[in-house]
Order: sequence, then structure tokens, then C-alpha cells
Amino acid sequence: MISKRIERTVIRNTNVIELLDDLDVSYKRYGDEVRIVCPFHQNANGYNLSINVEKRVFCCFSHGCEKNGYNLVDLVMRIMKTDDRERAIRYMASLANLEIDLLCRNITKYSYKNKKGLLSFKDSTLSFIKEYRTVEAEDESAVYKESQIREWHNALLESKYPLRYLTEERKLTDWDIENFWIGFDPEEEDIIFPVYSTDGKLKAVVRRTLSEEKAEYFGKYKVIGAKSECLYGLYEAQGEGYDLSKIILVEGVFDAIALHRMGYTAVALLGTSISKYQLKLLYELSPAEIILCLDNDSCKGEDEDSGKNGVIRSINQFSKAGFNLDEISVIQLSGYQDPDEVPEKEFRKMYENRISAIDFYLMQQIR
Repeated sequence: MISKRIERTVIRNTNVIELLDDLDVSYKRYGDEVRIVCPFHQNANGYNLSINVEKRVFCCFSHGCEKNGYNLVDLVMRIMKTDDRERAIRYMASLANLEIDLLCRNITKYSYKNKKGLLSFKDSTLSFIKEYRTVEAEDESAVYKESQIREWHNALLESKYPLRYLTEERKLTDWDIENFWIGFDPEEEDIIFPVYSTDGKLKAVVRRTLSEEKAEYFGKYKVIGAKSECLYGLYEAQGEGYDLSKIILVEGVFDAIALHRMGYTAVALLGTSISKYQLKLLYELSPAEIILCLDNDSCKGEDEDSGKNGVIRSINQFSKAGFNLDEISVIQLSGYQDPDEVPEKEFRKMYENRISAIDFYLMQQIR
């Protein structure tokens, strides 16, 4: 049994944003707080649970669930749908680069081993990913199959409104829709983006709702499945023969698709932070250069530093995992929120003017 002392240490070292991203939880950010749908009770309305990312405490506006003595571990257990407290704590520890010994007596920082051609990961972390990252639909244990993806793809081709949204509003081409097997679920009014592993196995599905009501209460995007095990667009880039020596990392599916159209090898994290498994994939690919092109959150009216902090967090993750920071660079999206909003001519200039991760990091520290 893990002691309260170790549990408090794990909570204190947990990055709430990275945790929610890794758990595929939809959230909205408001300064030092993020809001999610409360998992402690049924029929929760909207983003009714607020988490303070600095203090790591939360408050449920509708039922006051925190008054039951719940902490961040209880929240993770409820999201994971498990009663195994030790497993949840060990999972959180692995995300925080902490290691709890088998006797649950001591907790230490991970020691990453940088070996040629291999990034060393803890077996417990990998086994957790394999056990909990299955493609599930809501509360059902239904695995999506290729036949379902084809059905949704054909439904898109026969649907005027979602096609108009994709081609006119998001500027996608017929090639984009065919190459990425984009589909449409008419029952849920969701655009469907299938996510594949490097060997072509369906690992997850990204749903982008076209319902304004659903978007208001539950967010525009929902990822069902093992998003932390994949880099969206990598399988397609391999199949089309793209140059894998330079890989651009973006956050969303539309960003990856837009840059693919320009001829760049771009892959989406499907979130704001990079998972350990995604780090492992990049390490095994061994590109000559990894280019960070994350969203510029200051254009959304949020804190000017929030987007930059995401880049710095990613640089720190690469550093901890033993990557050579001289081989990592940063594209700064001046005046734009997302990469897919940038006109091709301007993006090519931004690409040419990218700076090294070390220079970017030092510039932010000086400021």
C-alpha cells in the first residue's frame, strides 16, 4: 500500500495539463484553472469541475464533490474507471518522471538511459499504456474497425454540410479527405479522423463535432482510443514517401493535414503535451531535426505566455528523455493561433526563420 506521504509527493509533482492530455480528457483553460466535465456523478452539465493547475485541487460547481475528501488521485481513478489506487498513483508518478519502489517505501526521480537506437522506458509504464489504451466508444467496449471507418468516409462524401465545412471553411482538398480517410458520423454530427499506428493499425478516432450545443458543453474535439501511442499523420507520411529526416510537431489534426498539403512532414500530438510513448516513437525514428510548431494561445485571448510555456514544457520533456536539443527547433506563429491558419507563403518564411530550441528557451528565461 502506498503511503499518504508518497501520494502527496506524486500529486505535488503532477502536471495537470499533461495528465488530462494523457487521459484524453477534454478541457477548457482559464488562466491558472482548467475545467472538465465532473466524472464523480452522472448527467454532469458542461465543464462543471474546475482544477487549479498550480495548487492541484478542484471544485465541482454543481455537487461539491470535493467535499467528500476526494483529491487528484481520486479524480484520476474515476476517469480511468478503476478502484486500484496504487495503479493510479504509479501511473501519475510515471507521468511526473517519478519511480516508486516495489515495496512502496521510497520515491525517486527517473533516470533515463540514452542508448544508441533505444530509449529506456519503465516496464510498468509501457504495461499501463497497453492495458488502458484501447479504442472504446463511450461506456461500451466496442473497438472501431476499418469497415466502420470506410462507412463514415462514404457518408462524408454523400453529405453536403460537413463537406462544405471541410472544403470551404477549413480549406481541405479532395486529396486531403482521401489520403487521411476523413469521415462523418451522421448520428452524432461528428467529423471523423482515424488515427493509425506506424504499422497501419487503427488506434484511435478523433471526433470534431459540428453541433454548436455539444461544442459548448463538451468541447469541439474528443479523442477516443490510444492517442498517446500515436502521432497523427505519421502513418500517412510514411505511405506517401515523405522525408522523415525533418518532422514538424503540431497539436491538432487540421494543422498536420495543412502542412502535409504544403509538402512538410508534420505529425499531430493530439494535445498540448507529448507523451512518453510518442517520445519513444520519435527516438526510434531518429530524425535529423524535430521542429516544434505548437498553437499560439495568446491569439485566443489567453495569457500571452501560455503558448510559450507549452513549447518550453515540450523542450524540457525532450531534454529529460535524452534528446539532443541541438537537433530541435521552434517555429514561432507570429500573429496566428494555429499552423493551419497561416497562408502557405507566410508559413514558409516562418519555417525558414525557425530558431533552435536552446535559443528559444534562453530567450524566454531572459524575458
